[in-house]
Formats: sequence, structure tokens, C-alpha cells
Amino acid sequence: MSKIPMGGPEQQEQLLRRHEDARSAAERKAEWVFAAAIILLGLTTLLFTSINLRYFLDERPRTSSEAQLSLVLMAIAILIAIGVVVVTSYVVRLMKAEARIRLEMERLQSKAELADSLRELRHDYDNQLTVILALLQLGRVERAVDYLQGIVGRRPHLMDAEASSAVFAFLGEKGLEAVENRVAVRYELEPCPFPEVPVDVITRIVGNLFDNAVEAAVQAEERGEVRARVFVRDGRWWFEIWNNGASIPPGMLQRIFESGVTTKREAEGHGLGLVVVRRLVDTHQGQITVESHPERGTTFTVSFELAPVYSSSSHDR
Repeated sequence: MSKIPMGGPEQQEQLLRRHEDARSAAERKAEWVFAAAIILLGLTTLLFTSINLRYFLDERPRTSSEAQLSLVLMAIAILIAIGVVVVTSYVVRLMKAEARIRLEMERLQSKAELADSLRELRHDYDNQLTVILALLQLGRVERAVDYLQGIVGRRPHLMDAEASSAVFAFLGEKGLEAVENRVAVRYELEPCPFPEVPVDVITRIVGNLFDNAVEAAVQAEERGEVRARVFVRDGRWWFEIWNNGASIPPGMLQRIFESGVTTKREAEGHGLGLVVVRRLVDTHQGQITVESHPERGTTFTVSFELAPVYSSSSHDR
């Protein structure tokens, strides 16, 4: 059994496209051959009908040339009938080949989706460990335990202070990783009420956006820089992250959240983070926007509604 390469989204897309082209070609051939078989079958019917009518309706004596012509027509009709059988069998083989290609495409699609899911799970697993490690390094053992219990479902929702601490600690650890890549990181983190969204979902969103920002900043012409903000405004919790890396082309801004679309130079394993972010934001009724300009950098903004008790609190500004 042949192995399906588990490359990046572009490689998967190429494999699917080749299978789709092969399937379309098989369908076109089958249509043409089937049409030819119908035409041949019609000609055969006409010839047999003509020959039979000559023999049964014409009672006058036949000349030798007429008899020979009748035999020739009969032979042609037999050959056409054989051709119809051959063509029909070819059509059947094409249909079977098309069915095999379709099944192979479905298997390939399933394997591609599985590879994407495994990459997503690996990335999320790394982020969750980063949060727990950051809390432990800060000496907040109880909050690390609470966060872990929230992940496994034993504690559905953390208090605002606990959730904010987890997110801030996570961002701090991410910042250290960015500095190792010579990217300057600036924070503006406002202690504030937390949205009614599980903290592990927030860390997944924040982690993906932060990683993308750092990867873009690494490629900046000057020293890379990332700025992250957490604040409350107009009854919503906001996370904003900016980087000074290369801007996103205008034509890609509308497609940046689609699977397999990436602005990175190396597509291997990329093109998934923003898809995950968009899905999580939509699932929890949030909003996400992106702005990008060659001179002003790129900014991703995510927001969620606060609980009703906080919607008109003094934290709004």
C-alpha cells in the first residue's frame, strides 16, 4: 500500500488537485466513449433493419451483386455489434477506474484532515504546557492546578483573576521565546474582567496569534517587534497584537483565515493557526479583525462580550 506524504497544506492541495484532474479526465473519456457506443448501436440497428426488410419485403429474384452487398452489410453490422460490445466494456472499465479514483481521493482527504488535526493538537498541547509551566515558575501552584482541572473538565470556569493570571503568565512565557528569536516584545496588560469563554480557549487563540506575530516579526527588515494588549472597552474583552513584519497583501486579507492559506515563506505545517483561531472565535460568538499596511505593520484584534454583570462596569473606558 502506497504511503501518502504528510506534507504541508500546499502539498496536500496538489495531491488532491491531481486526483481531481484524473477523475475529471476519466469522466470525460467515459462520456465520449458512451456516446460513441450509442451511435454505433444505432447504426447497427439501422443496418440490421435495412437488411431484414430487403430480404423479407423484396420478393423479386436477387442478382449476385445484390446478394454480395447484403452479405457485406451483414458483416458490417456484425462488426459494429462487436464494436459496441468492446466499447461498452471499455466504458465499464473507465467507470470502475473513476470509482477507484474517487475512493482514493476520499482516503487522501481523510488523511490530510487527520494530519491537520494532529498538527493542531500538537500546537495546542505545547501551548497548554506553556501556561502550566509559566504559572509554576511564578510560584502560583494552585492556579496551575486550577487551570489543569479546567482543561480536563473538572472545573468548568476559572475566576477572573485566575484566568487573567493564566493568560498573562502565558504571554510572559511566549515573550521569553520571542526574545530568544531577537524579537522585542511590549505588553499592555490591563487587569480586567474575563469573558465567558474557557481560559484554555483564550490561550489557544492568544497563542496562535502570538506565534504568527513573532514569526512575521523575525522576518522584519529592522529589528522585529511585537506589541500585545489586553483591555476592556464597551462591554467587551479585547486582545490586540501588532507586529512590524512584512504586511499581508491586500488580496490575501480576505483569505487569510482559509485553510492552507499562509503568507509565510515556508508552508510546511503552516496555514492552520489562523483557521483554528477563526473557528474558536466564531464558536464562542466573538469577533476577529486584521489590518495590515506596509508602513504601519499588521494588527490582529479579537474581542468577546463580557458577562452581563460586567457590561456596564467601571472597567469600561
